[in-house]
Amino acid sequence: MKKYLHILTILSLVLSFSAFSQQFDGIPTGSGYYINKLIPSPAGGDLSAEYIEIRGTANEVIPSDLYLIVIEGDGESGSLGKVTEAISLGDGTRSFGSNGIFAIVSNYQELGTSTTFTNGYAALIDQAATVLVIELSGTDADGDRNDSGDVSTKTPDIGYDGNLSDGTATYMLISSASNPKNDRVDGATTADADGIIDPTGDHTSWILYDSYSFVDDDGSEYAYGQIIFVEDSSITGPIKTTTSATVVNFDISSEPTYVIRQGTNTGYTIQSDWVAACKGSGGGPQWEFSNTNGKVQPVEFKGWEDLYMYYGKVNPTALTLSVSDFSSIGISVYPNPTESVIYISGKESVDAIRLINISGQLIKEVKNANTLDLSGQRNGLYMIEIENEGSTTTGKLIKR
Repeated sequence: MKKYLHILTILSLVLSFSAFSQQFDGIPTGSGYYINKLIPSPAGGDLSAEYIEIRGTANEVIPSDLYLIVIEGDGESGSLGKVTEAISLGDGTRSFGSNGIFAIVSNYQELGTSTTFTNGYAALIDQAATVLVIELSGTDADGDRNDSGDVSTKTPDIGYDGNLSDGTATYMLISSASNPKNDRVDGATTADADGIIDPTGDHTSWILYDSYSFVDDDGSEYAYGQIIFVEDSSITGPIKTTTSATVVNFDISSEPTYVIRQGTNTGYTIQSDWVAACKGSGGGPQWEFSNTNGKVQPVEFKGWEDLYMYYGKVNPTALTLSVSDFSSIGISVYPNPTESVIYISGKESVDAIRLINISGQLIKEVKNANTLDLSGQRNGLYMIEIENEGSTTTGKLIKR
């Protein structure tokens, strides 16, 4: 019996090691938890306007050791390579929603006045998601609601003050046995930082699930994420990045305001896994992506206006937003986008037209027709499936 127990113990250790044997520059990596959306730098006051969304397993209790952290990367800061913010996501009772999404929003009450800033996201978040609302209060001395010093109380206090770091920063989703705030990943002091994650330190006991960095253009910048979005690669000071990262250059004078993951993808490419975008003409919470060249990557999301349709749910992918082509079955669909009715040309009628939402649910179907009426449907992105003479083709359709 002891022999079998010994073998099982060794096997258990091997399996445990293999589960986290992958490394990202010295930090063991795991899977199952992902940054789904972050809006850390919205236009105007951040308090009540930021948005955090994490994706996990449907209905799973969020581990108490799961943190969203921010590592300082601004070359002008005295905290380079240091964890300046650590948001505790789990408390033993919170869980991911039935669709696997956990969202954090905040409200802000200005003490001494009757002014309350209420986030606009909560009313738009999919009901299947779990939403944690943080109630903040404080004295907004400068009137811009952008300073962490404006916040004096946080309920519940999970380490989030409604003001994630702007400028150069790395956002990591990790598990840690203790609160990682003030831990260093690069150098014993700021003067020792070199942009490369150290091979020793408290961070080597973390499990890293997801990360990205944003690098602005005002000096020497340091980034530690698995994918790094660089505002302008020609900045005066050097850009220092960790050795294993994917680097995406925007080369524009405007920072990405939103970063989201595409669909359920888990990698670190800009084309298939992530979207980084600058704010367009829309106001919060109905933010719109910029329609200017260079300010949105990948380009399929350029001018995208439907972000508000996806709070609390999985995001679309570049593939679902690509241009629809029904020429393979000899037809065209117009107008697209549409405000009401779409028409099929090239055939007197088709066998079936199906309207499908981005979650894959069949919303409406008509047979032996050449029109489909969407006037009763909510605005947003849909997939349209057309079946005719044994062939089926699917493309995107936008309802305005």
